[in-house]
Amino acid sequence: MVQRLEQLEWHEDLIHDLRNRATRGARAKELVDSIHAHLSYPKPAIIPVLAYLTRAFCIPLRAALPLRELIGTDHDAEMDAVLLPAI
Repeated sequence: MVQRLEQLEWHEDLIHDLRNRATRGARAKELVDSIHAHLSYPKPAIIPVLAYLTRAFCIPLRAALPLRELIGTDHDAEMDAVLLPAI
């Protein structure tokens, strides 16, 4: 069953984990993979990934949207260039 985004129950432990990983210098791919693993979503689950990244790091959706083209690819450096400065 697919949940609507506004009905999404946030996994606060995942948000905390993402913030901890970012503090330790995690790359964007590690953060994305952590979301996929925690939620047990098939890769690439773009909308939940964007939702958690914007929520965890208070990133405007406009800044995170370029990731939709990169999630699930091997363009790790490009993902870092989009996400890490926004964090």
